[in-house]
Amino acid sequence: DLKKSLNIQGEEITFDRKNNIITATNGIEIDDLKKSLNIQGEEITFDRKNNILFSKTKSVIKDKNRNKIISKGFKYKTNEKNFRIFEALMQDNNNNTFEINSAYIDTQSNILIGENIIVNLNNIYFNPDNEPRLTGEKITQNNNTTEISKGIFTACKKTDSCPPWQLSAEKITHDSEKKSITYEDVWLQIYDVPVVYFPKFF
Repeated sequence: DLKKSLNIQGEEITFDRKNNIITATNGIEIDDLKKSLNIQGEEITFDRKNNILFSKTKSVIKDKNRNKIISKGFKYKTNEKNFRIFEALMQDNNNNTFEINSAYIDTQSNILIGENIIVNLNNIYFNPDNEPRLTGEKITQNNNTTEISKGIFTACKKTDSCPPWQLSAEKITHDSEKKSITYEDVWLQIYDVPVVYFPKFF
């Protein structure tokens, strides 16, 4: 589709000419040539009239910054730069992984805004037995900076019981380039009991 800068490949492609809808199945690969997006999946539909590309099946999305998203479904408004993902697992170019319930991605600015998230951080700067992670209600990610509201951080190994210690904050900022985490309005909790308060901590 040269007008919309989309290249669609698949083993089977059905074109509903009356409704102007393309459905591709089996070995699908779609490239958005303008935004350097690559999408692979089991079944993807393109509503050409409304400029909506969507899928209700597992899909893999890769962007120009080498971020990789595995999503159970997505909806992409190609003319509005609006990409929504659902029940997704994302790996960024620093090998941090994000488990996200739902998120919106601006494909022009590459800003991600999501909710109900778990971030498993790259463990190269911690003890090998640690499993550093962040959880929170909302997330905003812009290139190397991730902001989480009402977040919790711990480096304790994952167990069935609560972690021995954790930092609970109104706002957590992770800068993957500077390798730093900053907290605002933070409590140090020991076995879920708040023991020390800091207005700011890093």
